[in-house]
Amino acid sequence: MNPIKLFTAILLAVVSTCCVAFVGSNYVLQQPVHVTDPNGFAVIELFTSEGCSSCPPADELAGKIQQEYKNEPVYILVYHVDYWDRMGWKDTYSNAAYTQCQSEYSQSLGAQIYTPQAVVNGQAEFVGSDESKLRKTLTEAITGKPAAGVKINAEEVNGNLLINYSVTGKYKPAVIRVALIQKTATRQIKRGENQGHTLTHWQIVRGLKTVAIGNTGTGKIQMPVPPDFSKKDWEIIAMLQNSGTGKMYAATKTAFTVIATEPR
Repeated sequence: MNPIKLFTAILLAVVSTCCVAFVGSNYVLQQPVHVTDPNGFAVIELFTSEGCSSCPPADELAGKIQQEYKNEPVYILVYHVDYWDRMGWKDTYSNAAYTQCQSEYSQSLGAQIYTPQAVVNGQAEFVGSDESKLRKTLTEAITGKPAAGVKINAEEVNGNLLINYSVTGKYKPAVIRVALIQKTATRQIKRGENQGHTLTHWQIVRGLKTVAIGNTGTGKIQMPVPPDFSKKDWEIIAMLQNSGTGKMYAATKTAFTVIATEPR
């Protein structure tokens, strides 16, 4: 191997090893190696519902993209809105806050509210099951040049997530949004448009908090975790966003990893 390539490979291995922070007796929160990727990033937000018969193909596409790009700067958030809950089936993952998030995009993008709806980097919206449109928009997003960067680390203490963040670069005016994500779940639907179907969900938003960025570009966020929270199957996504235009300036994520302990 070329000496330069060998040195680069060793350096990357060392960096990857160092990007682990201990946050408990048997758990760590794995930090992303690249805070600001030179090739851009894509935040894909999907608004969906278990009560919507048009939504399962969009949910499946979100899972497909998640698997394809799981090692790339692509961040997928699937929001279950609550306005379908009045139509025969109460979606367990629905939340009025996610409907509000969609409503804000409706204002900033001049778009209607519907499901399944996808929004990329807060700037483009389209039908969430449109794979060709999603891939085209995704490709354009990750070939951009982000002007800002964001780091996070967090720990779960007594049923709450304690999240530290720091941001750099050109991001003003912006807020920081932090989402708690359940990576996958399967549900049997007993009523409504999807009655009798078993649906698989991906990247389910289970908690969302938006705060103003501190004057120093650093700060702390606290948010509760649901009773079924599992460090093994959940992750955190953080985004810098212009609260007026919806434009995303930067994003990052981190996943809890279980560390096996040897018996003494």
